[in-house]
Amino acid sequence: MRAALVLLWLLTSCRAVSYGCDKDPYAVNACKCSPETQAADKTGGTCNAAAFANGVCCADKTFPDQGRCSCGVPQIACRTSSDGCWCRAAYEAPSSTVAECTPPANGACCKSANNCRCIATGCLAGDTQVSKCTTSDVPIVCRELNYVLYDPIQVTDCQTIAWKAATGATGTTGTTGATCSATLNVTGKYTSQERNANDGKDYTQPVNLSQNGSDVVGWYRGTQGSLGTFDGKLAGCVLTGTWHQDGSASGPYQFVFSGAGESFTGGWDYSGSTTPQKWSWTGTRTGTTPDDRPTTSGGGCTANVDCGTCYRCELSTGKCLAKLVCR
Repeated sequence: MRAALVLLWLLTSCRAVSYGCDKDPYAVNACKCSPETQAADKTGGTCNAAAFANGVCCADKTFPDQGRCSCGVPQIACRTSSDGCWCRAAYEAPSSTVAECTPPANGACCKSANNCRCIATGCLAGDTQVSKCTTSDVPIVCRELNYVLYDPIQVTDCQTIAWKAATGATGTTGTTGATCSATLNVTGKYTSQERNANDGKDYTQPVNLSQNGSDVVGWYRGTQGSLGTFDGKLAGCVLTGTWHQDGSASGPYQFVFSGAGESFTGGWDYSGSTTPQKWSWTGTRTGTTPDDRPTTSGGGCTANVDCGTCYRCELSTGKCLAKLVCR
């Protein structure tokens, strides 16, 4: 079944797409949103966790640009298969279920962060060996619930994400469905993970932000050590603006903050894109005072040009300071 769905996704992704949401035909009580050849549903809709009692939504990290997002009631069951007996959560209707799984001869039952299984090959590093597996041993995690294509994460609303992608609408939630403080201030330094467009890998790098009202400026160090700056506007939980790589490229970005600014999820793309979250960018705040922006030469600054976009040179100290507004 999963192989057929992956093939279907590959076929539809090669054509011009819009975004649609409908009932998941393979699930007991679930809906899904994915790139479709049909016209996009632009009404907002009810494909979200609140539409189901005890509902859970999972989205591929690259959704809505690629992959899918599903909401529904997890079906927890134990079932036998050709490679053992597994207890797991899924959106699909369970079949050939058993009350519990017991270890095969010379095998073991292994509880992991994703499932519990009794197999002949033994446990993996990080597993906990148990005497048997039951439905009470099963965690609700997106890596099991969603079809694993693009590192799925838990969200609260699939249809709003798809609707915004189809219409270009903006709002105060992003792919995490995050909520934030009414007095949100994102000033500080963050440890971030940015997905590189060339190799698809996530790289850890510093992000520093300074907020003045709804205006935000900041700087980051790229994957190759190069410096860049941010400018943007904060609306609700969402910071949207432009990143500028020193002497190089630029493009849109969008960060969705949670709580009082402790973390953000979002993404970036190159100039000309209408999907500012194409490549993921997430971060966690490690301090409320941003670090000074280094100069392009590595020493003290002697002119504004040494500090890049959105920063000015304070001649008395040789430091690059954030402009109150980047214009």
